[in-house]
Amino acid sequence: MVAITVILAAVIAGFVLDLGGGLNENANAGVDFDVDNSNNEITVTVASMGNSDHIELRGDADTSKTLDKVGSSVTLTGSDRSSSSGTITAVAITEDGTETQVSSQDYNFPEAPEISFSDDTTDDEVDISVSSWGDANSLTVESSTDTIEISSGTSSGSVDVSSSGEEVTATANFDDSNTEVGTHIYDN
Repeated sequence: MVAITVILAAVIAGFVLDLGGGLNENANAGVDFDVDNSNNEITVTVASMGNSDHIELRGDADTSKTLDKVGSSVTLTGSDRSSSSGTITAVAITEDGTETQVSSQDYNFPEAPEISFSDDTTDDEVDISVSSWGDANSLTVESSTDTIEISSGTSSGSVDVSSSGEEVTATANFDDSNTEVGTHIYDN
């Protein structure tokens, strides 16, 4: 009976002293997401690194940016996302490769129109063509000397310019926000 008690105590002590010795600890870190609906951008900032070596952004993020210190951040614009709506996921990774999802953020931005610019040097104008309207209601196009509004459903418009090198800016107007969708430098 004493022998069984001693063996049982030894087994229990072995488990208690070595409990979790072969297990990897989850990676942990803290990130903050700031969704800017007026500019269709998402900024991800590292609030704490915890035990992680770095943080990767995944999901609908088309970026290979690695965040590796407190305060580091990345702003995801339209070209950094695979679509106008989706989920960005932050994954903390330890030195030994253990990965843990630490946060995620859903987003749903309006679909921007597809536009192109061309110079009309005969009339000192920049012509704007709209091939797809997306979710925009209208397009405001500005130069230093002229501003025009192109309504949804219209396929083109022209804005006057005064000299070579002048910048023309196109802004898409949605129900609850406006977003710059293109710039062009006039070259005559």
